[in-house]
Amino acid sequence: MSAVDIGHDLDVNTANLSPAKINAKTFAIGTCQYINSLDLSTLNPGKPFRTIGDSPNGGLKPDRTYFLSADQSRLIPDSGIFHLHNTDASDDGGLYRKIRLANFNNWVNFDMLFPRSGAFKVTSQGTSNVADVGDNMTLTTGSVTGDYVHIRSQGGTLDLSKQSAFAVYGYTPSNTKITLKIGIGMEYVNVQEGLDKRYGLESCDTAGTPRQYTVVSSNGVGWDADPTTEEILQSSAKGLTLVHNPNVSVNFSRYVSGLETVSVKTTNIPNSGTVKPGAVVSAGFKTNESVQKFYYINSLKLEGSLPDQYISPVTVLS
Repeated sequence: MSAVDIGHDLDVNTANLSPAKINAKTFAIGTCQYINSLDLSTLNPGKPFRTIGDSPNGGLKPDRTYFLSADQSRLIPDSGIFHLHNTDASDDGGLYRKIRLANFNNWVNFDMLFPRSGAFKVTSQGTSNVADVGDNMTLTTGSVTGDYVHIRSQGGTLDLSKQSAFAVYGYTPSNTKITLKIGIGMEYVNVQEGLDKRYGLESCDTAGTPRQYTVVSSNGVGWDADPTTEEILQSSAKGLTLVHNPNVSVNFSRYVSGLETVSVKTTNIPNSGTVKPGAVVSAGFKTNESVQKFYYINSLKLEGSLPDQYISPVTVLS
């Protein structure tokens, strides 16, 4: 049988059908013991197998799909198999550390599930401060109008041409006469909006009007903010997530009793370039009256990509 007969669709107009040709292109279905008893060297490379039954045998497991290797020496499991990456065997998906090493130069993982104030650069006015209190990191403003505190991660960057996600688990018991800016690449809370590429959440009030979160983004040319129905005032922490889909959208969601999409912003979405170093993860809180205000952060998280040539890649050894 030729390679064309094996690898291409059958054409009933030009090719004579035969059991051998049909068998080359169809699944062999049987128990693990039966399939292990076959002489693989007599079968066609790439032939699919589906295991049934309830007993594993010789490395094969029931209810799996396998393909015959090109050298006809072994069966290779198809994708979609649950595995733990705890051994280097194909059926376990390879070692987890190798996955990490293979993505060493392109993966951003800012994991502050247990945040601490000492991990950030702090900028403030008046008696404002950030402190580790109880189960959270608390941003506390002073008690003079305009007092603010702002935290930023040091160094680093983020490739805005790739998808990324940012989340905060926290809350504030205030929703009037405050300014809040939290997210990726966000400007300082005490300055006017600029055109730095960014995405995040904001809330601002100077008139005593209760506010909700707005989703803000800038592509470096323009910026704007979309209102949402998500109330900023809460009595306990809530998980809020932003997913950045370059040049498409910033999706804002929350998780309470289930995943809920709050809004999808589609204008001025960054799609190229990077976040300037020292502003990747950024959160600021300001009081707009002579009253002290608090924002409690229980967790912060960012997943994304580094730009090319930021860090050298790793050659993963077998």
